[in-house]
Amino acid sequence: MSSARLSRTVFRLSGEGVEDWLSGLITNSLDNPVTFAAILTPQGKIIADFFIYKEDNALLLETAAKFAQGLHKRLRMYRLRAPIEIIETDTQVYAVWDETDMPGHPDPRHASLGNRVLTNKPIPETADYDAHRLSL
Repeated sequence: MSSARLSRTVFRLSGEGVEDWLSGLITNSLDNPVTFAAILTPQGKIIADFFIYKEDNALLLETAAKFAQGLHKRLRMYRLRAPIEIIETDTQVYAVWDETDMPGHPDPRHASLGNRVLTNKPIPETADYDAHRLSL
């Protein structure tokens, strides 16, 4: 199995109606267990893209670390008075590929990208994910 740690930040969004609230802000519907989406400015420019994982009574939002601060600020701004809680977690994100029975969630963008694993336990890094991703 090939694996690599990714430079990602994970937010936990919870509260009454969090799924409906987030659905009104992003570019994709939350019909699947894992969704790849983005949030845009009113002019249509991308603020950040991210993966959304459905959890019991919450959503996990995984984005590139470089977008985390701006995304967190924008989500808090859109929250207004909604009973939504947005917490940055210390969850680590790994990509695993080239294996038949892989842990984690399949990458919704392309099956060959492998699975994404959100964990608090380290996984040995054995390959370069960017090289793998760009080769596809």
